Order: sequence, then C-alpha cells, then structure tokens
Amino acid sequence: MISEKSDTEWKFARTKLWISYFETGSTVPPPFNLVPTFKSVFRLTGGCGCSAGGTRKGPADKVAKEVSEKRYTDVMRCIVRRYITAEQKKTEEFAITEDDVNEIRQDINKFRYIIGNKPEKKTNDSVEATPRPPSTSLQGTR
Repeated sequence: MISEKSDTEWKFARTKLWISYFETGSTVPPPFNLVPTFKSVFRLTGGCGCSAGGTRKGPADKVAKEVSEKRYTDVMRCIVRRYITAEQKKTEEFAITEDDVNEIRQDINKFRYIIGNKPEKKTNDSVEATPRPPSTSLQGTR
C-alpha cells in the first residue's frame, strides 16, 4: 500500500521535516530569522509591559498553550480523516463489479471460440509428443 502511494507519503514526510525546523515563537523560518523582526525587537525591549527581557508565564499562558495544542490535534485529525476518505472514494470509483467480471469472461469465451475454429497448420517438421512412462506407485514402500 505504501509503495503504491510513495509520492504522497514522501510529501507528508518532507512537510513534517520542514515543520520540525520552525520554532514555536518564531515569526519567520530559518535563515530569515537571523534578521531582527519587529516582533523580536518588541520582545527584547519589553514593549508589552512585562518583566524586563521576557514574557509572563502564568496560568493564562498554560491554558492558551493547551487550547492551541488541542486545536492542532483536531485540525490534524480532520486532515488525516479527509485524506483517508478521499482515498476510499478513489478506490470505490475504480472498484471491479460483477458486470466487469462477466464482460471479461464473455471476451475470453469469444477468444477461445475464435482460436478453436481456426484450422491448424500441419507441417512435416512437427515432432509428435513422446508418450509418458507410467508413474510408479509408492504404496509398497514405508
């Protein structure tokens, strides 16, 4: 199954690798994060009224983080479910029905009939089949 959809699996793995390089608080991905952004200057100067050089870590931040993690897992679950449903629809569209099997059987029978009615060409060079020696029975040996 995975070998059939190797391209899609590769894309998912590549995207997962890309996401692993993003920092949670970063505004831009590497290497652009080397250039100071407004967000980083704002944090360094303490522009939010927080303690110098950082942000407050309180219960509100923990709740916000839990909510964002729950939302992330819900979104990922929906994306995976949508992908699986789309793949199932694809397989249902291309499913082999009984009518397809019967049609193939009819084609095979027509082909057999056509081949069976062709006159066989006999040549002088043809070698007749040699008779098979009788098989030995193993009833007497134990």
